[in-house]
Amino acid sequence: MAKIKWGALVVDGRNKVGGQVLSKNRAGSYMRNKVTPVNPRSSYQSISRQRLAGLASSWRGLTEPQRASWRSAVEDFKTTDIFGDIRIPSGFNLYQKLNNNLLQTEGALLTSPPVPQALAKIREVTADVTALGVVKIAVGLDGLTNDQIVQVDATPPLSAGKNFVKSEFRRIALLEDSWGTSQPITAQYVDRFGNTFSKGMRIFFRVFVVHVVTGQSGVPQICTAIIN
Repeated sequence: MAKIKWGALVVDGRNKVGGQVLSKNRAGSYMRNKVTPVNPRSSYQSISRQRLAGLASSWRGLTEPQRASWRSAVEDFKTTDIFGDIRIPSGFNLYQKLNNNLLQTEGALLTSPPVPQALAKIREVTADVTALGVVKIAVGLDGLTNDQIVQVDATPPLSAGKNFVKSEFRRIALLEDSWGTSQPITAQYVDRFGNTFSKGMRIFFRVFVVHVVTGQSGVPQICTAIIN
């Protein structure tokens, strides 16, 4: 269902309406045709579904006081949506979101809600990819602590003219140190997408901070690199 913000007339919109998708970029609001991606039924996708199903099962296995504690904690984890409005998750959604992040970063599963912690800020992200198959990324950070890690998602090589991606992102690496310097992630990239580097194609990278104790995740930063 599309999200629409009303004024005297419609002033903003998101998501899909029929066969169209409403969105916004630096040039302003736009509408594009909705494209339904092919379901690859990959091993990665199966693992993700199993993880979410397991979390739903573990939520049901909590005691009622434990579930009540998650419902009481949601005000501490409210976020701002694309319209600038405050959104408060349900207790179940908060439990699933934080624990899903922890499972992906090999953290310990939470049965009680954590105390929110400050997350490091990402100043900038740059990447470089060569046709010889070398992938490097540099992340500038402020305030990173030992209990935080940086997750790197990426897309397969795409057309250089492509400027919108969403469902194409896949997790490829968890990085812990050497911030501010370009570090290789070639092995992780090839393990996920194969050695398919063609000069002139574009790869998108999405980077965000995850707290390995609380499961909180920061605002993603996206950069692109043309294979050279």
